[in-house]
Amino acid sequence: MLVNLLSQRQEIEETVDRLGLHLDAKEWLELGEVLAETVELDYVSLFGGQIEHLICAEVIDRWKTQLTPLKATQHVITNLHITIQADNTATCACNVVATHVRPNPLGDSLWTVGGRYDFQLLHEGGRWRISAIKLTVLWTTGNPQVLSTSGSTQI
Repeated sequence: MLVNLLSQRQEIEETVDRLGLHLDAKEWLELGEVLAETVELDYVSLFGGQIEHLICAEVIDRWKTQLTPLKATQHVITNLHITIQADNTATCACNVVATHVRPNPLGDSLWTVGGRYDFQLLHEGGRWRISAIKLTVLWTTGNPQVLSTSGSTQI
């Protein structure tokens, strides 16, 4: 039982790690392997607006649109606190520092966001997948215009 619990925790950690790694590498197809069929996105503390429920492809398309113009991003996700439920769901609270890099005429080329991610995951298709992402912003520094292209600035 303990071995299974540790194995499940490791799989969840790897799922969350892969989210950041695939975003930073702009590996859009691989993101589909870590996201559930539908995902609840809550970036209200960063961009305002409201919580959204999107299908996996819509989430990936949004991130692709937002991040492709950037020279680089780096999502450092750490201090994972995982709780596994008996119903094949789990939560993962963790810290994040996300740096976005894009030389631009509107000022500094860096925008960094520090905060907390709260993920909800479900075990489906033999693997853990992220079904909800909530970002709680604790601080930002730099130029938020780094993300400004045309349209929304929500990632």
